[in-house]
Amino acid sequence: MLASAQANPKKAIAAYRDALRLDGWRYETGSNAAIPAGGRGIVEEAARSLVPLLDAERDAAEIAHLRDRIKKLESVPRWVTLTDGVGPGGRRRTP
Repeated sequence: MLASAQANPKKAIAAYRDALRLDGWRYETGSNAAIPAGGRGIVEEAARSLVPLLDAERDAAEIAHLRDRIKKLESVPRWVTLTDGVGPGGRRRTP
């Protein structure tokens, strides 16, 4: 967790909730969705950062909703960059 989130959790919660309201879900899960290899999209990053700041009892429904979205985002295709000269299907590309 970021030190700034620990120092002012109410402000951090508000900021993460604002980020989640920007409708990134639509862009990160649509038919053309792809997240950079090894990276996380904005929705997943904000959700993973927000969950530990929330009250487990009072915010149980929101936490469940966020965890559901995280699970769905984990199945979104990731971009793959081939840098070793191997193309799709393992075939060597020729320059």
